[in-house]
Amino acid sequence: MPDSLNLKTVTFSLDGKYVTVPEGTTIWEAANAKGTLIPHLCHKPSTGYRADGNCRACMVEIEGERVLAASCIRDVTDGMVVIPQPSGPKNPAPSSPNCWPLISLMSAMTNPLISPR
Repeated sequence: MPDSLNLKTVTFSLDGKYVTVPEGTTIWEAANAKGTLIPHLCHKPSTGYRADGNCRACMVEIEGERVLAASCIRDVTDGMVVIPQPSGPKNPAPSSPNCWPLISLMSAMTNPLISPR
């Protein structure tokens, strides 16, 4: 059993609020634990499942980086600034329920089990 006194933590900003989590926590896990909704399709927060970031539904903006990141596979780092609902030059259309029909269609078209190809 790990010694809880030696547990390393990181502090980062999530949607303008400072959050401290154990080292090795993904952005999505931290957001979920704090009640911040980040949409996801390919990730199931259960034992035996692992996130792979393929669907890109959980994209977030990280201040200082030029591209959006899949929150389900990106570990938080000390001092990181995460914007869960990105908009602007990197992502002209904000993450919102309006994006879900397109994401669902793209996922269906690339799924060999249901694609009409």
